[in-house]
Amino acid sequence: MKNNSIRIHWLLGSSSQRRQAILDMLGQTYHIRPSHLDESFAKDYPPEKQVKLLAEAKAHAVYQQLQEEHFLIPTPNHQPWWIVTADTLVDLDGTAIGKPSDANEALATLMALSGRSHLVWTCIAIYDLKNHLLVSETDCAKVTFANIQREDFVRYIATGEPLDKAGAYAAQGMGAQFIEKVEGDFFTVMGLSPRVLWSLAKRIGYQEPLFSTFKS
Repeated sequence: MKNNSIRIHWLLGSSSQRRQAILDMLGQTYHIRPSHLDESFAKDYPPEKQVKLLAEAKAHAVYQQLQEEHFLIPTPNHQPWWIVTADTLVDLDGTAIGKPSDANEALATLMALSGRSHLVWTCIAIYDLKNHLLVSETDCAKVTFANIQREDFVRYIATGEPLDKAGAYAAQGMGAQFIEKVEGDFFTVMGLSPRVLWSLAKRIGYQEPLFSTFKS
């Protein structure tokens, strides 16, 4: 049964299908507004700091786009309008690993991860358009790869899946077959944790579970 909870209007600052799927899973209404941010400014920081800087900068970039478009919050204006952005990085021995530039880099990355554990950092930022409030939270999970043969990685790369993924693999896709163990929140590895989203929503003042807000 559909309830009468106040609906959150999300502006998702990402074209990631993984993040869209998670919001779909939660039954949320959202509009896709990629930030188009130049991320090079953060590359010299450690991974934990990089994801925070980038997630927050993406939120500001989307807000700036809305200002340039003279965006006005539609009525009823008592409903929350939030920009949500996120950034995810693989951390191997303190070195940040983002998306590979080509198949060769993807192979080198996957070979480096084989048989080892690495960290995955994700920071989520929410910008409340009504109250002009930015909140963010960083979470970390530990992923252990099985020992994988080079030719298996080559076959995986040929599918195209790794080429736009941090760390050159998708934990929720075909890359799952290489994972021996995940310690922590699996959704953090995917790039958008519902647990962290709700934690941020409560910090803004929205107390209901996110599944209580339904699509119209």
